[in-house]
Amino acid sequence: MDELRALERPLVVLIGGGTGVGKSTVATQLARDLGITRVLGTDFTREVLRSVVPERIAPELSRSSFELDKGLSPNGAAAHAEFERQAQEVLVGVRAEIERAVREGTSVILEGIHLFPGLVDLGAVSNGLVVYVILTVDDRDALVDRFEGRARASERPAGRYEEGLEAIRNLQAHFVNAARRSGVPVIENLQVDTTVRRLLDLIFAAVEAVQPPRGPEPAPR
Repeated sequence: MDELRALERPLVVLIGGGTGVGKSTVATQLARDLGITRVLGTDFTREVLRSVVPERIAPELSRSSFELDKGLSPNGAAAHAEFERQAQEVLVGVRAEIERAVREGTSVILEGIHLFPGLVDLGAVSNGLVVYVILTVDDRDALVDRFEGRARASERPAGRYEEGLEAIRNLQAHFVNAARRSGVPVIENLQVDTTVRRLLDLIFAAVEAVQPPRGPEPAPR
């Protein structure tokens, strides 16, 4: 990790993607591998905003991402308009979190469904080194297995997510399409260790790209 210690700016890792793709698990393991102590989730930011913004002003903040845009065609131009509006509202708070970390010179990992390509304002991290990826789980059965495993380890019932599976998969496809348009790398998260290694490769490539070139090695005496 000498490259990171020599980095003269904070590292900001953004991990976006749909419901159940393993964003928080990957973020936690990546933080452990890099020795980063600040890991933030956009769902927490949404909960804070819900507590201070009246529902009549921003009703979409009170609903889960895959419960938004019901009844709209997944192929329509505004098929995910409610979700994108929720993401824009949450990203106001996320930007403040990023700006504070960069101002303090602290590396940070942010994960969450609201880190949607095209909506994230990378101008907020002009003084940081940003690595931004989108995670997916394309296989339907693998996604269901994730929900069931998560239900066993938490209070989030799998049935609720399985009932919304098509909406979740439609939103995931929306993420992937937006990432490809924006040039954001997409990683299919089949195995956490493999995903973290790929992320580490991206991070160290980004670090190397901004490091000053090394001078010639001293001649042996």
